[in-house]
Amino acid sequence: MIATEKIRNIAIIAHVDHGKTTLVDAMLAQSGNANLDGSSIGIAILDSGISTKHQALSGRVVYSKDFTGQGTTEDSYGHGTFVASMIAAPAGSYGGVAPGAKLINFRVLDSHGLGKTSAVLSALDAVLTYRNTYNIRVTLNPSGVSIAPGKAAESKDFRLEKFDFAMTDRFSWSPDKDMPDNKTVKLNLFGESAEDASKITIIVGERGRKDKWTPVEPGSVVASETGSWAPLKVLAKLKPAGAVTDSITLSMDAPFEFKKKTPPDGKLTVTIDVKGRELGTLLDVIKSGFPPAPAAQ
Repeated sequence: MIATEKIRNIAIIAHVDHGKTTLVDAMLAQSGNANLDGSSIGIAILDSGISTKHQALSGRVVYSKDFTGQGTTEDSYGHGTFVASMIAAPAGSYGGVAPGAKLINFRVLDSHGLGKTSAVLSALDAVLTYRNTYNIRVTLNPSGVSIAPGKAAESKDFRLEKFDFAMTDRFSWSPDKDMPDNKTVKLNLFGESAEDASKITIIVGERGRKDKWTPVEPGSVVASETGSWAPLKVLAKLKPAGAVTDSITLSMDAPFEFKKKTPPDGKLTVTIDVKGRELGTLLDVIKSGFPPAPAAQ
């Protein structure tokens, strides 16, 4: 990081018009571009903050961090909110260029529009630190489901009926919808304002009369978390110890009654593949609390 004696103040000294009515509209008019709206993209804004009172930006800011030392991420200067609205305000006469994007609010300019070079550098460090928590890929392969005991599997009277992971992009699978294809979603979240509740539920299906399948209720809740980073906390609960890798296979079980015995004498096992850069390390860190972004110097 830059030496303290070289830290200098910075301020907004210029402004660039977005040219939405010309450049962006011309781009969207090109073949195949009509649906481009920034969905699944996270945009970090290093500015004077983003106001939570701006209705057009409601729900768009998914993470905020102050680097000015003033202890707030609100925008009392106004410029950061203006920039954010040009990017992610809802489509319309005054819509942004990427209304589907998520915003990361890194406040590096104070209430007077002033800041320090070190604050900008720290915010850039934070962008690098947190970028890998975005677009973590979760894959379920229904053909990889196993059933025990062997006789239950041979009978072919039991199957995975439902796999549900309540997360930012809902991961909900049922055999009538997309079997036998793999099911893949991206775990799109970034920071303290991300999804605050997450739960993995498995429901076993049982073949009845005339080959009619019915769910064996209630479903097995494999893991559940609330609070910030809940979806990743759920995955961290299931991660094998010591797996420091970019790709992890997580295994979970759901009991069911095979010969109508109590307690249940059958077990359905589901595995999901989770991929993301340095994912193993990230999940280990989440177990002990997510680290703060580098502090402004």
